[in-house]
Amino acid sequence: MALLTNKSNKFSASRRRWWGFLIGVLVVYAALYFSHAAAISGMSMREMDWNNDGKVDFHEFAQSFYAVAANAKTDGGRTCTTYAWHGGEAIKVECKTEFGKK
Repeated sequence: MALLTNKSNKFSASRRRWWGFLIGVLVVYAALYFSHAAAISGMSMREMDWNNDGKVDFHEFAQSFYAVAANAKTDGGRTCTTYAWHGGEAIKVECKTEFGKK
């Protein structure tokens, strides 16, 4: 208990909170990255219309963090990103072609 009240600590309480927050954000980002979350795939929010009703609400935006995966595959200059539910059913496929790339 003496360690918690020692005034000779290198970091102040506010600095420890800041580092804790920063590490927490990095852990969340790493979890989103390894789960291939669509929210961090570079897709704009207005394209996150998963039920094709023509509008994006908060629920669909939230689904891009926990329910929709984005898997990108590159073949030469063509890159296709498949957006699918984590269960496997594809929602949409977006392909981009860059000329002059091998």
